[in-house]
Amino acid sequence: MDAIPPGAWDTHVHVFDPVRHPYIPGTRYTPPARSVDDLVAALPSVTNFVIVMSGPEGTDAALTLETIATLQHRRGRDAAAARGVVVVDVDDDRQMAPGALQALHRGGRGGRGAVFGSDWPHVDSTPGSTALLAVDLPAHLRLLKATCDGVGPGMWERLMRDNAAALYA
Repeated sequence: MDAIPPGAWDTHVHVFDPVRHPYIPGTRYTPPARSVDDLVAALPSVTNFVIVMSGPEGTDAALTLETIATLQHRRGRDAAAARGVVVVDVDDDRQMAPGALQALHRGGRGGRGAVFGSDWPHVDSTPGSTALLAVDLPAHLRLLKATCDGVGPGMWERLMRDNAAALYA
């Protein structure tokens, strides 16, 4: 008996291609290559995936975008729905441009959440430190709202209200 029901999702998987998509300099994590074919073969009962960018990719979403497109275009038993989690650099005007964010949204990374990560400016990353740093939270919220407004109508409400309601209903 197959323990995984038809239509199941694996909600956190990675694909790696260090040849076509080299890892960022200085990364401490250097996993071996893992292709879309490897992913599908390892999880033959799963037909839906959430592809998550990994630290070695930095903020270059190209491999994640390619992986999602490949999974979405598969036919037959390998047909898959795919979504993704990507990392963008909020200080990179090119990545934060409305057109770039809209392209991510169309490609399966539909603005469902925002995570500032462990290096968000409120954390002192000095080894051994437990201090919290002062943060201009209103400025961060203004940036996030402007970004949402650039992606499209209703994105701010979806991000700040609707997602939590759906997750915790």
